[in-house]
Amino acid sequence: MLSFPCAFSSHSSSVEGPDASWQVAGFVASSHVVLVVERGDCWVKRSADDIEAYDAPHVLVWAPGDWVEYGSLRGMTERSYFGPREQSAGWHPTDDGAV
Repeated sequence: MLSFPCAFSSHSSSVEGPDASWQVAGFVASSHVVLVVERGDCWVKRSADDIEAYDAPHVLVWAPGDWVEYGSLRGMTERSYFGPREQSAGWHPTDDGAV
């Protein structure tokens, strides 16, 4: 079983219809990311040539280092959860504690 403390969460709902298109710009996950599709449908882009469609209800999980990019063409209600940022071997905090 995967378990992690939630460092950040969000909830969004878009109106369903022809103008409901939106997306989360792609990024490399620095922590575990969980997306819960509660209503509607979404697409997930794993690479330039790999796009998958999901209908509600659905739960998607990304691991640190995975490419995260998703959106909806017709609208969806979703909840997102982000774990604490993973420290990579090359990551070091600065002297003032900033990342």
